[in-house]
Amino acid sequence: MYTSSPLLQVMINAARLAGRLLIRDFSEIEKSRVSPKKLPDFVHAAELRSEKTIIEQLLKAYPTYGIVAEETGTSEGEDKNHVWVIDPLDGSTNFLRGLPSFAISIALRKKNEIKAGVIYDPVHDDIFFAEHGKGAFLNQSRLRIKPLSQLKNGIIGTSYKTEYFHEMCDQFGHVRIISTVALSMAYLAAGRLDAYLASGLKVWDLAAGVVLIKEAGGMVDDLYKKQSVLESCAVLAASPAAFEKMRTILST
Repeated sequence: MYTSSPLLQVMINAARLAGRLLIRDFSEIEKSRVSPKKLPDFVHAAELRSEKTIIEQLLKAYPTYGIVAEETGTSEGEDKNHVWVIDPLDGSTNFLRGLPSFAISIALRKKNEIKAGVIYDPVHDDIFFAEHGKGAFLNQSRLRIKPLSQLKNGIIGTSYKTEYFHEMCDQFGHVRIISTVALSMAYLAAGRLDAYLASGLKVWDLAAGVVLIKEAGGMVDDLYKKQSVLESCAVLAASPAAFEKMRTILST
C-alpha cells in the first residue's frame, strides 16, 4: 500500500476538507433548495468557502509559501520559489446546474515546475495525486497512461472552443467534452481518456494535471510549442506514441 509523503498528505487533507463543504452545498442545489436567482451567488460563496479552507490548511503546514488561487488571486510568500496553485471548484457550471462532475485541484509549483498535485472528485470520493519522481495514484492504485497505437481507436478529451477541435474530431474515434479540465487530465492519467487538448485555460485549471500525467508516463506540452504549458495555459497531452502523432497532425 502506497504511503503518501507529508507534503501530499497535507494537500489531500485540505482537498478532502474542502470537498465536504462542496458536497454539502451541492446537495442543496440537487434538492432545489436554492432559488434560481440566488444560484450564481450561492455557487460563488461555495467556491470562496472551499478556497479559504484549502488555503488555511496549506499555510498552516507551509506558512512561507505563496498562493495563486482562482478566487482570491495571488499572494506572495516569504519563500519566493514555492507557490500553491489552487482551483477550489473546477466545473462550477456543472455544480451550478446540479451535474455531479466537478473537482478540487491543488498543485505545488517550484519555479517553472509542478512538484506535486492533487485532484479530488468529492462526488465519487476519488483522490488523484502525484509527486515528482514518485508516480501517480488514484486512491491506492498506481496510475499508468495507456498506450495507443491508432488514434482512430482512442478517446480524446477537449473543448469545442479549442483551436484544432475539428481536426482532432476527425482523427479520434471518440471525443468527450467533460467541462472540467482537472478531471479530464486526471482521467487521462488514469487511462480513461487517451489524449487531452485544450486552450484558453488558467494555470490553476491544469497545474495538478500536468504532474499527474507526467508521473503516469504521459507527455504534456504547450499546444502551440512556443513556451511552457504553465505560461501558455494551452495543453496537449497524451501517451508518448499518441502525442507524437498528434504533434505531426497539428504541424501539417
